[in-house]
Amino acid sequence: MAKAKPLSDDQLALILQTCIDFAKEMLEQQGGFYPFGARVKLSGEIDFLQSVPDSDPVDLQKLYRKAEEALAEQARKGEILGAAIVANAGLPEDPADDFRDAVRVLIDAPGYCRLIYQPYRMLLGAKPGKLGAVETGEMFPVEAAQVIFSS
Repeated sequence: MAKAKPLSDDQLALILQTCIDFAKEMLEQQGGFYPFGARVKLSGEIDFLQSVPDSDPVDLQKLYRKAEEALAEQARKGEILGAAIVANAGLPEDPADDFRDAVRVLIDAPGYCRLIYQPYRMLLGAKPGKLGAVETGEMFPVEAAQVIFSS
């Protein structure tokens, strides 16, 4: 099987924006979300993987690991070009900043891996038919080790 070409900067940006938009939609409709995965198929299409919680209380780490394992298996088989795992994360308190939460996106593709944090806060009741609106802060990246395309 031929080795996949690295994703372009535009493709990586599209994965990030697609994940942020999906997480934001869930935040607005439900007030939160469980960890989920996203994958770039060989056709270039992006779709999502979501695990259904099988315990109460919900084990968020287990859901995260299930997404990571499923995506890593697809990467090993050469079925995907890139992937992301998205989770809700807390941010350290900063007196100069009132964002306490972030959408955390791990983007992993051949030759590229980053964690990107999109700080947000909920504005409750701001939109009819939705739980609230999401106000976002400035994104910031953090270096990360590859976990999906690590082999």
